Amino acid sequence: PIYGGIMSTNAPEPITFTFDPSVVRGVGGNLFATFVDFTVASALVDITLGDRTAYEGEISSASAFTGFWSTGAGIASITIDSFSLDGRDVYPSVDRLLFGATIPAPGAVALLGAVGLIGGWRRRA
Repeated sequence: PIYGGIMSTNAPEPITFTFDPSVVRGVGGNLFATFVDFTVASALVDITLGDRTAYEGEISSASAFTGFWSTGAGIASITIDSFSLDGRDVYPSVDRLLFGATIPAPGAVALLGAVGLIGGWRRRA
């Protein structure tokens, strides 16, 4: 469900987002845990990318930002899981998920610009 812009699960289970790895090189956002009523929980949060790159830390704020950038292979997925510090159920939650994409080479951008100019000129003629 989504509440006040925060996306979470209906059960204390991981959330996985999948991407096209030929495009996505970076991913990040406010990744944290909430209780069933969407109040922020102090919890251990595990974040794992498709290539098994992982981060685990205690997060107790909805404004905590965690991000990854790949200089090699693209990012195929991100999984967010949370573990309670006091025994109550916590739900992995996400707010403001951001993506970084592969930037085309300058030659490709120039070619696309030239095609746009020619296409615009042909329509006016």
